[in-house]
Amino acid sequence: FPYTTLFRSVAQWNYCLSLAKGEWIVMASDDDIYNQEYLMEMIRLSEEYPDNEVFHCNMMQIDNNGEITEICPQISEHENWIQNAYYRLTYKRTEAFQDYFVRAKKIKEIGGFIDFPLATGTDVATILTVTGYKDIICSSRYLFKWRNNGNNISSNHLTCKTRIWACEQMFDWITNHFENYNDLEDDVTDWIKNRFISDIKQKAMSTEQFLVQQMPLKHLKELIKLDPWPFELLSRDYVIRNRYVRIKNKVFSRK
Repeated sequence: FPYTTLFRSVAQWNYCLSLAKGEWIVMASDDDIYNQEYLMEMIRLSEEYPDNEVFHCNMMQIDNNGEITEICPQISEHENWIQNAYYRLTYKRTEAFQDYFVRAKKIKEIGGFIDFPLATGTDVATILTVTGYKDIICSSRYLFKWRNNGNNISSNHLTCKTRIWACEQMFDWITNHFENYNDLEDDVTDWIKNRFISDIKQKAMSTEQFLVQQMPLKHLKELIKLDPWPFELLSRDYVIRNRYVRIKNKVFSRK
């Protein structure tokens, strides 16, 4: 892949983690906005639930001008990792790792942030591993605004191939990890278990298809030639058909 410099996203996170001296970490981005009471609320929750490792708040999404484009659904104060993974990975709500408040030593104990290309899925995998059998605690207050400006790695068409690869790795990780937590039992968790793998697989395939549709034609040509074929969920025939249709549409649009 031609984007090797971008593969160092997680290496950068882990370097920052090695410099952290405090008890808690927040992976803040310079273009997002925190309410001035965010840290006070996170500290309050961590004192109320001293045995938990992961805290966060409800959030809004904003554009380049700071205008609110989405208010994410309210999240319950207590949520186990299966519920968190299901709602995030099936896109039933938007979340950003930047609003998470995590005990630093717990991330260090698992060897740092779990590495996927371009950090795609790194937040989900790391949070779930750190959380283990404990609940993720969420404040009901909207104390964080995540800026989706179109220039994020997750919305950059130049990273499409790499993100498809990362989606495959993330899907394998989550399905393997899921098997280790079969003793979490309640009505919600049981329902999610019955739907989890099929829904995640369907959404992973939809994500891959979307990324292919956004990929430049010259990169699709390279992708089609890859041998062995690197993807389990996305077929070579789908990519070939997509490239053919886009070339045909491009030709007709010029007439």
